[in-house]
Amino acid sequence: MTLYRTYRPQQFSDLVGQDHIRLTLQSALAQGRLSHAYLFAGPRGTGKTTVARLLAKAINCENMELGIRNNELGKNSKETMVALSEPCNACSICLEITDGRSLDVMEVDAASNRGIDEMRELRDKVRFAPSRARKKVYIIDEVHMLTKEAFNALLKTLEEPPAHAIFILATTELHKVPVTISSRCQTFQFKKARQEDLIGRLAAVAESENLKIDDAGLTFLARLAGGSYRDALSLLDQISSHQQTETIDLATIQDVLGLASEERLLAVLEAVVTNDREQTLKLLESLEIDGLDPEQFANQLIEAGRTLLHLSLGAPEVTSETDQTRWQKVADELTTIEIISLIERVVASRQLMKQSIVPILPLEVALVMTIEGRRGELGIRNQELGDEGGDKQIPNLQKGDGGEKGNMAISDQKLAISEEEDDNRSTQPPVVTEEITSQPKENETSPDSENMSDDREATASEPKSSIINNQSSNTGQKTPSEIPLQPHQEMWSSLLDRIRDQNMSVHGLLAQAEFGGIEGDRLIVRVPYKFAADRLADRKHRTLVEQVAGEIHGQALVLHCEVCVTTDHIDHSPNEVTVSPELIDAATEVFGLEEIAG
Repeated sequence: MTLYRTYRPQQFSDLVGQDHIRLTLQSALAQGRLSHAYLFAGPRGTGKTTVARLLAKAINCENMELGIRNNELGKNSKETMVALSEPCNACSICLEITDGRSLDVMEVDAASNRGIDEMRELRDKVRFAPSRARKKVYIIDEVHMLTKEAFNALLKTLEEPPAHAIFILATTELHKVPVTISSRCQTFQFKKARQEDLIGRLAAVAESENLKIDDAGLTFLARLAGGSYRDALSLLDQISSHQQTETIDLATIQDVLGLASEERLLAVLEAVVTNDREQTLKLLESLEIDGLDPEQFANQLIEAGRTLLHLSLGAPEVTSETDQTRWQKVADELTTIEIISLIERVVASRQLMKQSIVPILPLEVALVMTIEGRRGELGIRNQELGDEGGDKQIPNLQKGDGGEKGNMAISDQKLAISEEEDDNRSTQPPVVTEEITSQPKENETSPDSENMSDDREATASEPKSSIINNQSSNTGQKTPSEIPLQPHQEMWSSLLDRIRDQNMSVHGLLAQAEFGGIEGDRLIVRVPYKFAADRLADRKHRTLVEQVAGEIHGQALVLHCEVCVTTDHIDHSPNEVTVSPELIDAATEVFGLEEIAG
């Protein structure tokens, strides 16, 4: 017999983590104040069916009369009365209910008996008196699976059942039970098991089964169980079948269950934060070679992302992993926005795995996209902050003000700038500005597009401020560079502080942006990459920024985002295309090409 059936609680005192339900039911038994219908709701594996059977035994136990001690309430304490309201587990009725042989305690699986015919049959049988027991108890499991017609057939019987009948309904989805049903029952909400309770239960069962499991292994099993006692004991049962050493450690448990080790999980995350695409793909390929389930590994990555998010936000330690230092280092290398983006991509990839011919492919794409997003963002920042015509590497980037902790360590990737520069190239690179407004514009073309080819040679030799001024002269609009920023800097600081209190994701986007000033009713924000502009253009985020900015400024403002990307790597010569030797070497190495002379 499996462990979860062997160690199913047979007395109320054996229940763990459901004290609020246990005490209430035992008090009702001691006073003889039973309801005609109960509704047990809660997650799977939390003891709903077990408590229903215990209640059925206590009601019908031959050695306990309901309410017989009512006149003794003044003599004995409430704790004593509750302790006495336990089934004896020795009489014939208790034994029959324990073995599932009782004719007066009937369990109905509503998932497979969900139609109106089954409920009509139950309604007809409930009229007959119990054969031996004091009460006839009907336990209907997964009651939310009943059809609408079946609920209607059950309703009248549930409202006015015979005096000898008691209904106990159990469900994992309380919101699917009609109010007309739940309002006629006493409802008890079961809680998920706490990790400490699961560890204690696992340790007690392991000791009874002469199993030696280290603390790290017990903690890992408790986390995998997800608050379910049944799942925890099922996992322990599986581990006990593969015991080959005197003590079962964490590595053995992970190997038996087909899960990736903490070392492998950390290796993948470290490859991502160092932007190592090749190493990331090699590690994922090794999962398939070792026969690990990609979906299970994706689940572990999602859990790891949650851990990183908590560590990044400075929350108390939420991980029980052995190498806390490495986890903290990975968290410090990522911004909060990057961690959220990683979690979202892994969650999406897990959903796509069932549709993919190659199950691991969606996860590979998700991690490579994360790396490419980091590489693109860091490249843009290096361009913006780099010296003129030289190489520049940023060793540290502050994670955004407003309480976010730590620095983001940037990988050793450098932005290479060609040593050969065209004579017509400016000492300051021009800027390509993409404006994203809060209101989409359809079928609108830029007024500058007609003059682009005529002005190309002129703009290539002007500094970026001149480029913006020339564009504004054509459109007749004032540019952000001409707006006096100083009077509004205090407003921008207040905006960041208030946004941080309401939405950390939006604050992270604004903290990496540059305040471009206020032009009329427009709030100009310059962002370094299009991803940030798209996120800020989202209606929920845009509404929040505009609302807070309007309250601070005293008038309604419309958010305008500008994506500013430096283009010093573009040759603006109209007739010639200059390709640097470094670019040719890189293309040859990546694609395996051979350079053709001439």
